[in-house]
Amino acid sequence: MSYQGESQRSIRTLTRRAEVLITSCAVAITATALVVLPWWLTTDITSFGSNNPADGARLRLDIIRTVFALAAGIGGGVALWLAIRRQRSTELDLIQKETSYANADYDAAQRRITEQYVQASNQLGSDRIAVRLAGVYAFERLAQDNPTLRQVVVDLMCTYLRTSATNKAKATYKTSNPSGYPRLRTRSKTGHPAAQVGGSETRMSTEPEQSEVTNAIRDVVTKHLRWYTVSHFDRPSITAGTDYWSDISINLSAVMLDSWDLSGCRINNANFNDAIFTGETRLSHLNCTGNISFDRAAFQCDASFYRCVFENDMSMISARFEHEFKFEHVSCRGYADFSDTELCWTSWFDDTNFKTAFFERTRFGWDSWFNRTHFEDTVDFSTATFDQGVRFGGAIFDGHYSSGDPGHLRAASQNNPNARIEFP
Repeated sequence: MSYQGESQRSIRTLTRRAEVLITSCAVAITATALVVLPWWLTTDITSFGSNNPADGARLRLDIIRTVFALAAGIGGGVALWLAIRRQRSTELDLIQKETSYANADYDAAQRRITEQYVQASNQLGSDRIAVRLAGVYAFERLAQDNPTLRQVVVDLMCTYLRTSATNKAKATYKTSNPSGYPRLRTRSKTGHPAAQVGGSETRMSTEPEQSEVTNAIRDVVTKHLRWYTVSHFDRPSITAGTDYWSDISINLSAVMLDSWDLSGCRINNANFNDAIFTGETRLSHLNCTGNISFDRAAFQCDASFYRCVFENDMSMISARFEHEFKFEHVSCRGYADFSDTELCWTSWFDDTNFKTAFFERTRFGWDSWFNRTHFEDTVDFSTATFDQGVRFGGAIFDGHYSSGDPGHLRAASQNNPNARIEFP
C-alpha cells in the first residue's frame, strides 16, 4: 500500500485581515440600521410629498418591516456561513486524521517490507540449505505482494546465481579434451550431467545442496516470467495470470543454466553472455521486448527458439551450439547477429523473418535450412563456412545487392567449394 503522490486537500483558515473585514462589515450594517431606523421614525411625512398621516404611519410600518427583514436576512446569512465554516472545520479535522492514519499505515508497511527484506537476505546467506530455500520463497512472496520490488528481487536472485561459485559457468565445467575442439556430427547420448562431445567429457561439479537452491531460484524466476504456458505441441494455451511479473529484465551472464524452461516467457532485457545451457532447455515462444544477448554462450543441449519474438536486437556473437539448433518461425524485428557463431550440428532457420541479420564468419558444421526465410535488409553469407549442405528454398532477399548476388550466396559457394548450396 502506498500513499505517496496522492492528492492532499489544502487546509484553508481565515486570515487576520479577513476576520477584521467581516467584523467591520457586520458593525457597519448594524450601525446603519440603528441610525436609519430612528431617522425614518422621526422624519415628517410631508418631506416625502404626502399630507395624509395615515400614509405616513403605513410608510413607517413598511420601513420598519423592511429593516427587520433585512436584518433577519443578514443574520441568517451570517449564521449559515458560520455553520458552513464549522462543518468545513470538522471535515478538515477528519481529513487530517485520515491523512495521519494513512501515513502511519504507509510507514508501518514500509517498515514491515524492510524487515522482511532483511530477514530474507539473512536466510539466503545462511549455511543451512533449508534456511536458504526459505529465503528464496520469502523473496518471492515479498515481490508478489509488492510489484515495485519485483525487479529488485529478480536482480538479487540473478546476482546470487552469478556470484555463487558452484553456479559459475567457467568454474562448473571442466573438459578432459586437451584440444577443446569437439568432433562435429557426434551427438551426446548420455545427456546431463555428463555430456560427451568428440571424446571430451564435460561434468558438473555442483554441490547437491546448492543445486536445490539454484533449482528453486530457477523455478521462481521462470514461473513469474511465463506469459503463457506452452503445451507439448508448442502451442500457447493459457494467457497471463496473476503470477506473471511484467517488464522484468534478467542478467544471467556466466551462469550454468541447467534445464531452464523459458518457453512462453516474456522479458524486457536479457543477458546470457558466457552462460552454459545444459539439460532440457526450452526457449520456444520466448518474447523479448528489449535487447537479448547470448554472446559466447555454450549450448550443450538442443536449442530450440521456435516461434520466438525478438522485438529489438538479438546477439549470438561467438556462441557455440553443440547439438541441434532450431530457429524456425522466429521474428527478429531488430538486428540478429550470428557473427563467429559455431553451429556444430544441424540447424533450421525456416520461415524466419530477419529485419537485419549478420552471419560474418559463422560456421555451419552440418546441414542447414533457410527455406522461406525472409531477409528484409542486406545480408552477407560470403564469409560464412558451410561444411555440408545448405538450402535457401523459397528464401526472400529484399536488401540491395549491387552485384546481383542475393545474400552473396555465389561468393559463399566459391569460398566453400565442398558445400552443397541450394540457391533460392
